Amino acid sequence: MTRRGGSAAVVLAAALVASCAGSSDTASDDDPTDATTSPTTTAAPTDSTAASVNTPTSTPTTTPPTTAPPPPQEHWISVRDGQWIDRRTGEVFVPRGVNLQRRINNGGDQLFGRYDPEWVAEQLDEMADLGVNTVRFFLDLCMTCTADADGVRPEYLDDLTDLLGQMAERGIVALPTSNDVPDPGYSERLPCCEPFGGYRNSLYLAPDGHTIAAEYFTDLIEGLQARGAPLHVVMGWQLANEQFFLRDVPPISLTSGTATTADGNTYDLSDDAAVVTMVRSNLLAYIDHVGSTIRSLDEGALVTMGFFPADEPGAGRVAADHRWVEPELVMREGAVDFIDLHAYPGLGGRWDLIGPAYGLDEPPAIPLLLGEYGAFNGSHLSVDEAAIAVVDWQVESCDWGFAGWLAWLWGEQTDPEVITLNSGDAELATAVSPITRPDPCDPGPYTSPNLALNRPVTASQEELGNNDEYRARSVNDGSIRTWWSAADGAPQWVEIDLGSERLVGRVEIHIGDVTPRGRQTHLIHVRNEGEPAPGRLVGEATGDVRDGDILTVEVDADAIGPVRYVRIDTVEIDGWVIVHDVAVFAP
Repeated sequence: MTRRGGSAAVVLAAALVASCAGSSDTASDDDPTDATTSPTTTAAPTDSTAASVNTPTSTPTTTPPTTAPPPPQEHWISVRDGQWIDRRTGEVFVPRGVNLQRRINNGGDQLFGRYDPEWVAEQLDEMADLGVNTVRFFLDLCMTCTADADGVRPEYLDDLTDLLGQMAERGIVALPTSNDVPDPGYSERLPCCEPFGGYRNSLYLAPDGHTIAAEYFTDLIEGLQARGAPLHVVMGWQLANEQFFLRDVPPISLTSGTATTADGNTYDLSDDAAVVTMVRSNLLAYIDHVGSTIRSLDEGALVTMGFFPADEPGAGRVAADHRWVEPELVMREGAVDFIDLHAYPGLGGRWDLIGPAYGLDEPPAIPLLLGEYGAFNGSHLSVDEAAIAVVDWQVESCDWGFAGWLAWLWGEQTDPEVITLNSGDAELATAVSPITRPDPCDPGPYTSPNLALNRPVTASQEELGNNDEYRARSVNDGSIRTWWSAADGAPQWVEIDLGSERLVGRVEIHIGDVTPRGRQTHLIHVRNEGEPAPGRLVGEATGDVRDGDILTVEVDADAIGPVRYVRIDTVEIDGWVIVHDVAVFAP
């Protein structure tokens, strides 16, 4: 792990905390919905006068015992032999579902800020009609909706009880996840700023951090239990949506001194190996401490944690990302019952690189959940292609051991980041539906007509640097958020291997927002195995182009016959040769 200097660590830590708090919308003034009240029990009244008349004096009177509340139901979902088991049926359980948020006016999640039981009922009914069996939602994205200075808000607990109750009525399993220990009430008490820099590093490394997190989950679960919430629908309590440390925040950023951390050990911050040990030991201690607290409160509950990939090249992480994650450590050694990993198509990542970055070369002993996958706006050539890409992503994940899938995102009809599953005609929701595709590892009807999609690629040259998504392989990944950059001007070429000889009727070159605007000329060559490069010239794409344009060449398939290789030679362009995507179609 590369460590960075920490001269601005205090400022950054404060900014992170402020940003986190600032992103949370304030709670609504609407009256909270209290759909479920706390069950009460009262001892049966006794009439002492009647008892003295009707009972022989030799027989003492007794007061009927108070009726005890029924014991909590057994959790629907358990884990056995590395698989989820549905206790309702005794069969293996395969999570097939969605992530639920309500981003009103494209703002932050207001599922609980403006909780509407009727809206929730409508969404859950639509999900149930599609065969959704699991819904993941955030406990505390809107922090001020979740807690105040006195702790977890009563009205929030009422609303969360209603949500769990509605899910129970429909037989839908819940996966509540914590994004951050909320502020106010909890994270504001984390130590700052040296040797602990506040925010994530203080939560996971400082002794007070582990205590505060356990207190938060205690208040949350006990508050739900007091309301009679159906906790048996909870598939697992997710300790973190996406856990990470910050390399550029104390104590990780410090290069001298010591830190005594939550695991009870003191670490030399000038020793890189000691810092790695500090991070890993305290992460495991956090999971053990908070997870044990949850299990002691909610008998039979499962515990999990979420991650995005480690920052190996091609794993879908952005350049200069200071977040330090340890998914494989938690997967192998953490006291979790299953692991939740996140990965999206269309962002430059590939499963053959993401899988190893997660440590999935060797299958883990616990179940794997792909808790987030979906389609980003502007990444795909059309909604139809986005649906195909999402399905293909899910299918390919089967080869890496995933056994559950929760698509992102179900909510309002529009979203600034992603194509929502239920937008329009719910094309994405239908594509991932267990009713449409009972076998999650079979694409069913969702097969792209693009013959070039994700096929092997070679190029004259490619941009290396920090951004792996600029490699030649990005030229046919179906995403216009990524691109092949030759890191130089014309002439340059890129060639796609279709895998076998195929009839080609049309070639499309997609122009993206970083492609140089102006006149471009591309020559289309084709060839078969054994034919010398560049092959036979079958067309020319030329024109004045800008973002969003498509240069198209129609090919006479009957005249040229089946071909295996399609090559694009860029001979005219103003600036570096950059191509966002090449698609090849049959006649």
